[in-house]
Amino acid sequence: MNNYTEKQARIPILEALIAYRQHVKVLGHVPGHKGGQGLYGDFAHYAMQLAMIDATELPGLDDLFHPQGAIAEAQALAAEAFGSLSTYFLVAGSTAGNLAAILATCDEGDLALVVRHAHQSVWHGLDLARARRATIQPAIDCFGVLTSPSVESVKEAFLRYPLAKVLIVTSPTYDGRIGDLRALIEVAHAHDALVIVDEAHGVHLPFHPQIPQSAIALGADLIVQSAHKMGTGLTQTGLLHVGTNRVSQVKLQKALRMVQSSSPSYLLLASIDAMRAQLALEGEARIGKALVAMQKEQQRLFDACPSILAYERDGARQDPFKWLIDATPFGFSGFALEQRLREQYGIYAEYATQRHVLFVFSYGTRPKEWTIVTDALLELHALAKDSVMGDLPKDDHDLDPVSPMYDALPFHKDRSRWVLLSMAIGSTCAQTVTIYPPGIPILLPGEVIYASHIEILRRVLDNKKRVDGLMDGDEGYAIHCFINE
Repeated sequence: MNNYTEKQARIPILEALIAYRQHVKVLGHVPGHKGGQGLYGDFAHYAMQLAMIDATELPGLDDLFHPQGAIAEAQALAAEAFGSLSTYFLVAGSTAGNLAAILATCDEGDLALVVRHAHQSVWHGLDLARARRATIQPAIDCFGVLTSPSVESVKEAFLRYPLAKVLIVTSPTYDGRIGDLRALIEVAHAHDALVIVDEAHGVHLPFHPQIPQSAIALGADLIVQSAHKMGTGLTQTGLLHVGTNRVSQVKLQKALRMVQSSSPSYLLLASIDAMRAQLALEGEARIGKALVAMQKEQQRLFDACPSILAYERDGARQDPFKWLIDATPFGFSGFALEQRLREQYGIYAEYATQRHVLFVFSYGTRPKEWTIVTDALLELHALAKDSVMGDLPKDDHDLDPVSPMYDALPFHKDRSRWVLLSMAIGSTCAQTVTIYPPGIPILLPGEVIYASHIEILRRVLDNKKRVDGLMDGDEGYAIHCFINE
């Protein structure tokens, strides 16, 4: 066993928790369930073992916001495994990482350039920082799917806004699309701007040579990853990586204290630590094995109907663990396809749109699960009739590749009112409206509301999907709009 393997095999936070459990006789501290002994009913049956290590900041267990022991060691091991300068553990998801990254790099009035399909947490972070923003439109590929912006559009954004302080990019996208991230980072750095990459869906990327590279290796300044989306951390865990020495870690640590709980869950911290050890020691082997099983089933789909999978067969710009299914060959909408897979086959997808269904797999997926999904898709495809999906909503406005600069207004200065969806066309949106999942706002404050927005919202609501930012009243759904003076 070499030195790297020997170090990475350790799970310091779990080791500290085990030592604490072996020594403690009286639990005279929070939490109130007292190591699980106070849990109730069926929940106790499922949670008892984990509750035994659901501890708090105690001697020997270190402190997330002033780490000097097990947590410090665990974060250092993560930095070594992922190839970052330093790494911070997140117990409030990648949302906390995005908020902290923005608060650490954007002061009031600073301008951030943001690719428009960013997660809602990015826009919330800019609001909290009271920063200005201009958006860059992502490209749309031949499958009708949003992907990364072109290098030219990012260059244009910096020409239009040469004082922009930060570029914020989402890669991989929610659908698994990956653009020329290295080139985008180089453009930003050439203009002395920092680059934050929301890599929430890319924690696995540094650990296998046959999948796209992580933004850590490509030179991004701050990289935010979820540990639970594509990795094996428990839900609500993540990592924030510092990729260059251009970032003030003093500001970053202050921001992390602001957006995370002062009582972080050691159970969540231990799960991040364990995932790191797993990826460092077994990541390449596990991902490689998963790729072989998955690609066999992908080939079956391509052979039956090349248009079922909504990406190029070579998958050069696609995370292979994301299966984006085009519902068109099945003769019904993505919403209907997702429902049939769930109700008839017990197959739960990540999300659906009018046209697509997204599956999120990982190196934790069992090979037989890909076979089950493929068999179900082929069975439904064999029964397909002519498409009844109908036309997708058409944009009724021309998008500038780079939007005008927008100042987030303090909430108390808003001059706005609620307007019924049917009456809102042509108004200016005053509140972020987000379809969830995927958590990407369909409308941001300051954007004009068009008929295409309303049509998409109505389709989502008709299919009983969640939309944040609307008000459901007696007369129907309403949207928050600025009052035109």
